[in-house]
Amino acid sequence: MEPKLVHLSGQQSALLRALQEGDERLSVMYLGALTVLTDQRNQDRFAQAAHSLREVMEKLPKYLDIPVAIKTIPLNAKVRELGFSWKKACINSKCCAESNWSGPIDEPLSRFLTTVESFFSWFKQIHPTRRGKIARALKSMNQDYYIPPVIEDLRVNEWSLIQDYFIGIAHHQMPQIAEEFLRWLNALESFLLDYLCPRTFEDHKALRKIISEGESNA
Repeated sequence: MEPKLVHLSGQQSALLRALQEGDERLSVMYLGALTVLTDQRNQDRFAQAAHSLREVMEKLPKYLDIPVAIKTIPLNAKVRELGFSWKKACINSKCCAESNWSGPIDEPLSRFLTTVESFFSWFKQIHPTRRGKIARALKSMNQDYYIPPVIEDLRVNEWSLIQDYFIGIAHHQMPQIAEEFLRWLNALESFLLDYLCPRTFEDHKALRKIISEGESNA
């Protein structure tokens, strides 16, 4: 339960419960961020809160058992395998003469190009971009609802912008402005509730009740 010294809005109470349902560690990080924000004597409170919020965003897929890519083969092993194929192509292909390539593609070169295509396909799957990881996590959190690709792309952009803001604040790379920080915090809370509520509440009536109770105590 949230300590009495930290006043939570209805939205924050709802999100705290949703995170507790997912994993207690997530709710501890989130509540820690809200707690440090209340300490007006702490001149570094925004950076410290941002660090906890960034941790919530980073750990969310892992703690909610959202599938992530499994690296079954080390990258250096795959690179060595690719290098071996390249060496074979250089030796066997008639297109190669003293490291100069020319002429139509023959069988040895064709096999190597197929190996290269396979390598990059594997690399993309096992080592996705940060954007790819975000998209996969958001899709996993919202499996029960179809989201059009164009909307999904907008949500990925939104998540990335929120994450970049809190990373910048945590690393003291951006000015710590209270009003701006609270707007970004509200954006993160709304975003997480949109995705987590279908996983943690039977219907939105329960969510509205929690928010209403929180606001009535303001």
